[in-house]
Amino acid sequence: MYRDQEIAMVRGSRTDPGLEMASLLRALRDQAGISVREMERRSRDRRGRNGRAAPGLSKTTVSALIHQEKPTWPTREQFDAFVDTCLTHARAHGRDLPTYLGDAAGLGRRYAELSTRRARQVGRPPAAASPATVPRQLPPAIGGFVGRSREMAELTALLSPEDARPSSVVIAAVSGSPGVGKTALALHWAHLVRDAFPDGSLYVNLRGGDRDALAPEDVLEGFLRALNVAKDGIPPLLDDRARLYRSLLDKRRTLVVLDNAASVHQVRPLLPASPGSMAIVTSRTRLTGLIVQEGAHPLPVDLLSAAEAHELLRQIVGTERTAAEPEAVAEIARMCACLPLALRIAAERIAIHPHDGLADLAAELAVEQERLGVLETEDVSVRTAFALSYQDLPEEAARLFRLLALHPGPDISTQAAEALAGLGPAETRRRLDRLTQAHLLEETGKGRYRFHDLLRCYAREVLAEERERAADADGEHRRAEDRLIAWYAHSAAAVSRMLAPSPAAYQPALAPPPAGCRPERFDDHAGALRWCDAERANLVAATRRAAERGGHEAWQIPVTLMFACYLGAYVVADWMALLEPALPAVRRAGEPNGEGVILFSLGLVHWQAHRFDESVACFQKAAGLWRATGYRWGEGSALHKLAETYALQQRFEEAERLFRRVLATAEELGEQWGRGNVLVGLGNLCKSTGRTDEAIAYLNEALTTYRDTRPDLVGNGAALIGLGDVHQSLGRHDRAIDYYRLALTSSHAGGSRDNEVRTLFRLGESLFHDGQAEEAYRVLSEAMAIFDELGDPRADSARDLIQKIQAGDGPPPAGGGP
Repeated sequence: MYRDQEIAMVRGSRTDPGLEMASLLRALRDQAGISVREMERRSRDRRGRNGRAAPGLSKTTVSALIHQEKPTWPTREQFDAFVDTCLTHARAHGRDLPTYLGDAAGLGRRYAELSTRRARQVGRPPAAASPATVPRQLPPAIGGFVGRSREMAELTALLSPEDARPSSVVIAAVSGSPGVGKTALALHWAHLVRDAFPDGSLYVNLRGGDRDALAPEDVLEGFLRALNVAKDGIPPLLDDRARLYRSLLDKRRTLVVLDNAASVHQVRPLLPASPGSMAIVTSRTRLTGLIVQEGAHPLPVDLLSAAEAHELLRQIVGTERTAAEPEAVAEIARMCACLPLALRIAAERIAIHPHDGLADLAAELAVEQERLGVLETEDVSVRTAFALSYQDLPEEAARLFRLLALHPGPDISTQAAEALAGLGPAETRRRLDRLTQAHLLEETGKGRYRFHDLLRCYAREVLAEERERAADADGEHRRAEDRLIAWYAHSAAAVSRMLAPSPAAYQPALAPPPAGCRPERFDDHAGALRWCDAERANLVAATRRAAERGGHEAWQIPVTLMFACYLGAYVVADWMALLEPALPAVRRAGEPNGEGVILFSLGLVHWQAHRFDESVACFQKAAGLWRATGYRWGEGSALHKLAETYALQQRFEEAERLFRRVLATAEELGEQWGRGNVLVGLGNLCKSTGRTDEAIAYLNEALTTYRDTRPDLVGNGAALIGLGDVHQSLGRHDRAIDYYRLALTSSHAGGSRDNEVRTLFRLGESLFHDGQAEEAYRVLSEAMAIFDELGDPRADSARDLIQKIQAGDGPPPAGGGP
């Protein structure tokens, strides 16, 4: 039980924020029931938000954070590690925490609140300066401020406690795209902590986005006047003004807000030099020089979350109207890209038209070509905000910005951008860096970039303007698209060559890549599958764009991706989206072998979705096409999948006849990969019909075939799954578990997500049968998550078994499941 005063502290009494924080952490640890030693161990294995190893919590650190009299204030990383470790331990041990302790997001907000209160109490000198010399220049904070708890906490963490004076001035470089709310953040935080700066606050809008950006000497004149320097006492030269300014701020604790900066050169003379002062600089660019040379703390500001965007609209428009049309609110937020400036303009339009529904505005915003026009008023415009940053770009970066509007997918890699622009790697990267520094493009990961939706609209507008203005713009844009789509097609063909299980596999004849297009190359299966996963949505978009242009790539890309799809690199919905434009395109091209691949792939999609009648029809049509063209390897592949489908439909006699027919063809062709697959199919069929000895013999022969010819980790994994199934059906659960673990390793190494998730399900079943319910629960939960991601109905089977485990029911029938 907790002392009453500790609980009062945790729930928000206005005591010392450091003691309150320590009390909160003590309560969380005690309620979670985790030892200091266990916290240290768990935190070492924890991953941060970026996927990298997160800072650990030593026993010394934990003890210091929860000290009852003189606790150490946690950094945000330490706080997150503490919370995550406690909550994970509590969940694993079924401990129910009070609401105020069990919500990670709520605890994060509590951290921000306590950080702000602490900021108001730290670093105050014994005596405030004379009122006559204290400037208070902060403009009013912008109303309707929401979110930004992370950014607020980071700013607060930069403040120094009273017993730890900093050795230099603190600088925060706040950057972000036009309209993202940099000024709102800076002013909101500055007002919250203004009492921590008793010597006053200075503010200036540097007009960095305008052609008439303020000169630093003019800004210094205003600052010096605010510091009670007579006009005739202000030196004429910039350097002299800067020296006087810094002298006046020496030994003072002053907050300087430099809003909307154009460049580092504009900002440098305006920075205070005295320890204890702080400068907040906001800019549309990253101000890298300020970070590198002056040691500024970079603070990027991102778009709002969907929930924060909804809250901003609610605050401005009102609860009644937003609650009445929640779907329209969500659409407005989405089409405004959760950009605060766009949301405020949209909210203003709603407010001045009280008789219009929110759905009416959502319908206006839905027309992409008119969206930026809707998001403007007499005083402010999203288009103008973007234009100010775009106009500052050098022409080579502006050209890339326009060309990126041609990209049909949600994001783009550096290599695809090279093809689009027809440039080499170094020059492309230089131009991409210029766009990201201007926050006109977001770098989402290593070598990957994206526009948010409104910037994409603007990029398409300036692209269209160039097309109207420049005589050859149309031709340049067409050539850029040619290079881009060829890059996707040839890179997908490289995937096919890497993943194809046999030299006999069909490969379409692509036109040579145009100049400036350097397709990807792959050294192994894993690299090819990683590329497919990263480019999944872009390949769908490129295929659709190729179909709109009437290009052969509309069927060639899906054909070359068939083996990646077969291995489970694509979810059902994406795979179907790839194939929809492909069938009419390949028929127009008169390519029966390519049509067979598309039909075969459609059969696999239906098979994955358990639509077995549709699968049968597709496999039969594919086999017929390939029989007519004499493509025997393809015909054998289609008949093999047809036999597997018959077996799933319990049409065992038909399935066995087909398997033996395909086996004879594979042996006649000397096709050992196909032979191994058929042996696995026969082994699974024999297991299903109770012929377990035959099943084991076929499956062991398949393993030998895969080992002695071309090593095939995917086929090897399938044979091991089959052996596990046989032993599970015989009640030999320990043997089944061994085979499934081997199959899991083989399938993962071979890149087959379908085999991998099937193995996880079977392994979960066997573990449960073997009395290992906790491990079974973990494995089945992993399988269910992958099934759900793939859009696979087998997720329901995993979910049912998990519910049985949770209910403490007996084991399911042996050998069941997908």
